[in-house]
Amino acid sequence: MRRNKSWKKWGRKADLRNTLEYAYFFNLLKNIAISRFQYDNVPFYIDTVKLETYLFEEGRAILYRDNETGYFASLGFAPDGGTWDIYGYPYGRRAVSKNSYQKAGLTPENSVLIYNNNTFTNTAAIVEFHAYKLARLSISKENNLNTLKNPFIVKCKENERLTMINIMDQIYNDEPIILTNKNIGFEDSIQVLNLNTPIYFNLIDDSFTKQWQQALNALGVGYAPTYKKERTISGELTLNMEDVNVIRESFLHQRKLAVDKFNEMFNCNMGVKYNDYGGDNVGELYNDDSGNS
Repeated sequence: MRRNKSWKKWGRKADLRNTLEYAYFFNLLKNIAISRFQYDNVPFYIDTVKLETYLFEEGRAILYRDNETGYFASLGFAPDGGTWDIYGYPYGRRAVSKNSYQKAGLTPENSVLIYNNNTFTNTAAIVEFHAYKLARLSISKENNLNTLKNPFIVKCKENERLTMINIMDQIYNDEPIILTNKNIGFEDSIQVLNLNTPIYFNLIDDSFTKQWQQALNALGVGYAPTYKKERTISGELTLNMEDVNVIRESFLHQRKLAVDKFNEMFNCNMGVKYNDYGGDNVGELYNDDSGNS
């Protein structure tokens, strides 16, 4: 019974590890997603991080000015009143915050809707998909490493099984010296099957790099892995960037539409563009945001 609890405990650790792997990549990609855009001349009290978080999670948000406080705000929104225009946009809107704050009475005359992309969908689903793929690859590499540390199946007597479990615990804890009882009959009672585990590190690393590239491309963030620079022809890079730019434009177009409406409605001069993080010649290509401001 004691041994069963030991293996169940190990299984829970494996589940927790999987959860941590996924959470790590999800939060990493989420940070990239909500940091892609630079807003200039932002009116006081508009929190652009919260704005991007609403777009990330819900795919939509609302910009408005509170007549009571005079502050501009960016929050999530819900239709209010059941009235829609011919394109399906809600006429009545209610700004909603995650802390239960609500602002009713908003209309197209005093508020602007902002959507995440041309399909009006969130970014969270994209990040969830790629975080899952990245986590599986990372876990596969770790499992391959663990199998190399213990590439055997051991057959032993029942009264020696606990000793073998303790030995394996020492191996997994990276003990430099394994101590055991001198009465253990390794030659007579213990049989070992060598699994001859192959090393997949290079294959997994290549798959991980490609998956990471796909994740960034899906966010409209161009990525050219350094190990391929010398093998990447300009035509291949240009074709890749055309795909990235189409995705990028979908995200940027809706933000620019909303910002332009906001500026006209409230006599502001806010702007939005993709962040420019600089880089080498390849980086200058995929971070070039000329004409996007």
